Amino acid sequence: MIADTWASMVMKHGGNTRIAFYEGFQNLVENGLSVNDALKELYKVWSNDGKSPDAALAIVTRDLLVQLSNGTPLSRALSRWVPYEEASLIAAGEKAARLVAACDDVVRVIVAKQQIIGAVATAVIYPAFLCIPLSFLLWIVSVKMVPAMARISPPESWSGASFALYQLASFVTDFGIGMILLLIAVAAVFVTTLPRWTGSVRMAFDRGPFYSTYRMIHGSTFLLNLAVMMRANIPLYQALEMLGEFSNAWLRERISGALYGIRMGSNLGVALENAGHNFPDKKAIQFIRILAAREGFSHSINRYAERWLTASIKRIQFIARLSLTTMIILIGCVMGLVVLGTQDMQNNLEQSANRASSAVR
Repeated sequence: MIADTWASMVMKHGGNTRIAFYEGFQNLVENGLSVNDALKELYKVWSNDGKSPDAALAIVTRDLLVQLSNGTPLSRALSRWVPYEEASLIAAGEKAARLVAACDDVVRVIVAKQQIIGAVATAVIYPAFLCIPLSFLLWIVSVKMVPAMARISPPESWSGASFALYQLASFVTDFGIGMILLLIAVAAVFVTTLPRWTGSVRMAFDRGPFYSTYRMIHGSTFLLNLAVMMRANIPLYQALEMLGEFSNAWLRERISGALYGIRMGSNLGVALENAGHNFPDKKAIQFIRILAAREGFSHSINRYAERWLTASIKRIQFIARLSLTTMIILIGCVMGLVVLGTQDMQNNLEQSANRASSAVR
């Protein structure tokens, strides 16, 4: 059980591991091996002829063989181990008898997602890393510096930068731990609700920070997956059904809205617009409406999906640069306040000392 959980984590979060699986599988199938025989050979390779049965890819291929022996399609068997869009593309390859080409499509999607994840990681990790020195600086100011100076001169007499520094130190002392716990709780709620939260309130949140980035990321991969499936001659309605079958609750709600519109006779762009989810976004819907009303939609949507993916990555990279710059400016402001506040307190101490010496004379 523990080994299966570990293998699932490796597969779902390890793009390079999944690429190795698809490329290995593709190499054997395109050279004439059946799906079952290819998986048997791959198990021998990844388990080192049975000597390492707990290797992640060995566990996966063994499970796939068991499921296939019970009559489960490869795409359904894979859905336990890989993200929904990859299982959808393999299902499309099975239906169109182009499993080898589907592996190429899946690898292409993985590489695209790695680019997106890299951009998102840059937007999150660097600012989060800069929070460490900022927190340490605030701790030094609040616990060491300001209390020491307050013992020499009463804070009630401070003004300007020194008073602002005292207020900052008081806030950190009184609410610092609570703020940290609150941020952790908000982050946990955010991560938990991203794939699960649906309904009208979620639609409003999808226009705001963070949730809109999630919508943009999944909108990019949704368009790319849909384009790949339509190029494989999968009808639009069937392609959407297949994507919805393997998707999370949030995306399934948006796909269901599009499916309803298509059942009513609308093209994809109109169906997405009438669904009211602003998915992938308003501008994308406008372009899809135009493209869907013309011939060659399967090719034009593929080109548009690739361009929109590139544009999405650039937007995320911009957000990363903006967040990093904001954190650097914030640290600079705190450091500047520390310097100015310290100088201000030093001046106040000197003035107090001068007044005291004058009174003695």
